Amino acid sequence: MAKNLSHLWNDTVEFTFPIKGGRVIKVYDGDTITIASKLPYDNSPLYRLSVRLNGIDTPEMKGKDVSDDEKQAAKITQEFVYNLVFNKYVRLE
Repeated sequence: MAKNLSHLWNDTVEFTFPIKGGRVIKVYDGDTITIASKLPYDNSPLYRLSVRLNGIDTPEMKGKDVSDDEKQAAKITQEFVYNLVFNKYVRLE
């Protein structure tokens, strides 16, 4: 018999990703970057992780309703973030 879904939330523990930071290897747009990092154990492979910047919402690069002006604004914000963080170590909180 299926358990009531409202109880499932209370029966779980929040997962905290064990990566504390990494080097920025890609800037998708003004609010999304990709970092490279290893897990905290010996012989961990180097993983890439997409990170959405908290509290930041910038124009979209793609989408069916994205205007040319929005695309241009997205490119400007992408370049700004790229110059700020690309190839630098960032800490995740």
